[in-house]
Amino acid sequence: MRDKEQLLADSLERLIQPSAAVDAATQGTSPSVSIWLEKLLSGNLRLLFAESLILVFGGVVLAYLLYRRSKRVFKTDKLQGRAIILASLAVAALSTKGIFFLIGSLSLINLVPSTLYVQLYWLGWQISFLWFILFAFLFSITFSQSRKSYDVYYLTGLSLFFIVLTFFYNETLFGYFPFLGKIIVGSKNFATITTDSVYLLLDHSKVLFYTVTIHLALWVYLFGFGTYRIYNRAKRYKDEGARKAAFLVSYAFALITVFGAVGYLLFYANLPLLTSQSYTIAIVVMCLFYFSVQNIYRHGRYGRI
Repeated sequence: MRDKEQLLADSLERLIQPSAAVDAATQGTSPSVSIWLEKLLSGNLRLLFAESLILVFGGVVLAYLLYRRSKRVFKTDKLQGRAIILASLAVAALSTKGIFFLIGSLSLINLVPSTLYVQLYWLGWQISFLWFILFAFLFSITFSQSRKSYDVYYLTGLSLFFIVLTFFYNETLFGYFPFLGKIIVGSKNFATITTDSVYLLLDHSKVLFYTVTIHLALWVYLFGFGTYRIYNRAKRYKDEGARKAAFLVSYAFALITVFGAVGYLLFYANLPLLTSQSYTIAIVVMCLFYFSVQNIYRHGRYGRI
């Protein structure tokens, strides 16, 4: 039986076989953009391409709408204004998942080295989901707290912890994969983009494996804690409309917690399913988060305590 290193090499080799369409693009016989779109709109990449566009353009628009609302709220309540800015950053973080896929797909027309695709995939995964968790959690404790601010050391320590996780996510970038140079067998174009090599990288690297485990555990814990804090705040509202809107935010956080728990289980039981559905999950989570947050701040409901 071939060892895992050889399996990873074979997987990458299958991914980087040059195609006739790519050759045509590099020789200038067809416009590169046309070839790029043709490859993305055919086969199994079509859905990923559509989901990436939704994440990018939808995420930018929704983040901007939250930012605009924060400017208005900030005039009357600085604490809640900061909370909406954190919510805007959370939505923007999710949109980066689509951005990194689109950048990685440029390897189809030789504008990006194919050997960078796996790293770009992980950048998309970690920035979109990892930093979404941080900003969404900071939103939850900022929204639900009183006028008293959280300890700056607590917030700084939490942020530094996420930076450390980001570092471990990118151990390939910092040279901590000594075998990487042996298994990258060329810099040609991807004929197709799959998650085979991503799966094998996780299987090969214990550091990366435990980093993702911690990441998903944080998803469940921090969103669960955020649900608890927002639910307690919702019970204090006297106005019925504000009360329902606050409960809706807590329910949205609870549902996102469930997504994290399912993701944690799939990570051990069915990783290919988790990676293939991660773009759909990002879109659903983005919509749940945005519309629940937007609803509580509409018509000043958040202030009817």
